[in-house]
Amino acid sequence: MVFNTLLLDNLTVFLNVPIADVVEKVIAVWHSGFSDRLLTYRQEHQLPLPPQPPAVLIQRMVQADAAGVAFSANPVTGQRGVAIVSAVAGLGDRLVSGECEGETYQVDRAGHVSHLQVSHSHLKADLQPGYSQI
Repeated sequence: MVFNTLLLDNLTVFLNVPIADVVEKVIAVWHSGFSDRLLTYRQEHQLPLPPQPPAVLIQRMVQADAAGVAFSANPVTGQRGVAIVSAVAGLGDRLVSGECEGETYQVDRAGHVSHLQVSHSHLKADLQPGYSQI
């Protein structure tokens, strides 16, 4: 099955959440799993309804030199055996939102980089001062 990023794009994401607001934000993410937009998307793509509540990941925020996403299979072709890694300087939210393109690597099982696409986006997003790191 080919990974569908459009489905994930319909979920709400929060970064730099103060500890006191974590429960409120978890509930907001759960609610986003049942939004009209997401339900319409599921109907248009013959996905089962009602959907299961989305998983919510809570991770400690850290000041990052670089961050990004990695797929153990090509998210476009579904090809296995080649990992796709995309990264940007600083926090990865700009990459995930589509605000900028990262450097993208294709890495085979032996650890060899078979393809590199270099980005010219050098802006760095940092952890917000004054926020708890959760």
